[in-house]
Amino acid sequence: MMVTTSTDGAMSVWQMDMLAAPIEQLALTDVSGIDFASSDTFWAGGHDGNVYSGSRVDKAGARAGLGSDRYVGHTSRISALHVHPNFSDIVLTASFDWSVRLFKHRAGLRPSSALVTSDAQNRRLNVRSIHAIDTFSDYVMDAKWSPSHPCVFAAVDAAGSLSLFDLSTNPEVPIESTSINNKSSSLPLAGLNKLAFGNAGRLIATGDTNGIIRTYSLAESLYSSSNDDFLLFTKLINNRI
Repeated sequence: MMVTTSTDGAMSVWQMDMLAAPIEQLALTDVSGIDFASSDTFWAGGHDGNVYSGSRVDKAGARAGLGSDRYVGHTSRISALHVHPNFSDIVLTASFDWSVRLFKHRAGLRPSSALVTSDAQNRRLNVRSIHAIDTFSDYVMDAKWSPSHPCVFAAVDAAGSLSLFDLSTNPEVPIESTSINNKSSSLPLAGLNKLAFGNAGRLIATGDTNGIIRTYSLAESLYSSSNDDFLLFTKLINNRI
């Protein structure tokens, strides 16, 4: 199956051998991006900077669509979001507010967590991010988790920088960063707007606003992981909630 979202707030589910019309449609509001945690549950980012969890199907008395909880912290449009490949209750978000954030699903937070506040006027709960990184110098256009190392993710921005983060080494600043806009380049200035890891996590590909794709090889420490790394990631997350 393939899932698409559109600027009018519609989420459509398509059968790959029957693309004439969607087999399922769901009305969402103000959605700028989406990523699935499972075949039925998803995270969605909005133009207003808020993040929501949702479901394709009715569950436990709740109707299909976006949940009532609002995940807050960003102050501008969500440009990308990526559910952690090993921890589906953790989502990485990128925004036009020059930052990336980590959110954890409210169901996994302690009942007394200070991250959750009540919005009585709108009859909803606001859930703050568990971590934020705001060291970027322009719109953050995309962010992705490594498929092989639980603590590693990458982000690209409109200034043309690719930044690599390892939460186990330094959760605040990138451990590696490179820019496509250097003085020795004869190419016109460009921003980076997309990135993708290779399946083994050893390579990263980026796409820029001039239509150029670049690939980068990563050091072994950024793609090779052990059980200890997964335990450390869990500890890092739990210490923040």
